[in-house]
Amino acid sequence: MIYKIIFVLLAPLVALQGMYVRRVAIKLSEPTGERSGKDGQGTALRLLIVGDSAAAGVGVTTQKHALLGNLVSQLSNHYELTWQLIAKSGKHSGQCHDRLHRQHNGEVDVVVVSLGVNDVLSNINTKQWLVRQRRLITLLKDQFGAKKIILTKIPPMERFSLLPQPLRWLLGQRCKEFNLALAKEIAKDPMLIHLDLSAITTNELASDGFHPNQTLYRYWAQAVASQININFKPD
Repeated sequence: MIYKIIFVLLAPLVALQGMYVRRVAIKLSEPTGERSGKDGQGTALRLLIVGDSAAAGVGVTTQKHALLGNLVSQLSNHYELTWQLIAKSGKHSGQCHDRLHRQHNGEVDVVVVSLGVNDVLSNINTKQWLVRQRRLITLLKDQFGAKKIILTKIPPMERFSLLPQPLRWLLGQRCKEFNLALAKEIAKDPMLIHLDLSAITTNELASDGFHPNQTLYRYWAQAVASQININFKPD
């Protein structure tokens, strides 16, 4: 792809920009709040959210306003939820797989996955990205008994205001490449859903210009809840 040639040509500048971003980036903490519990009434549903800092809720101060809290709020009127969050800032798909393998806590109905940004930032190619995703998906199916896996697309990093140009554009192109490869990989598997949040804007980012804000977490949860309502119709 053309962006790879541009990346090579601009490698020294991109490296400097990467160091600059690490130096000036606002370090936001993971929000407080419970990461497992039961809530609601209706059809029994076991929910697991796994992944990186976005899954963990970085960008808001409490889990109530993160993906988990919004999703529980939107589903609890129709489902008897058993929910758990297993997520950590800075983790890529391979690290998430390894943690889940060690931390198996029973079977689930639906898994929501938020991974990819840290894979994009790591030194891997598209084939290695797909290997990581295959291993994770296999684990979620075989070890957790997941009936439906909602894989959130890597967000459009070309809209992350923290990142200077041309680093922002180059990472955005890499996100698109990874997303397209995974879409082709999972297209024929009815257990997998590739959830698109590409419509986000800079107004939906937290103060660090990198993570979701409360508005985006609510929108994300609405998109996930819609898929769950379609695939696990409440009584």
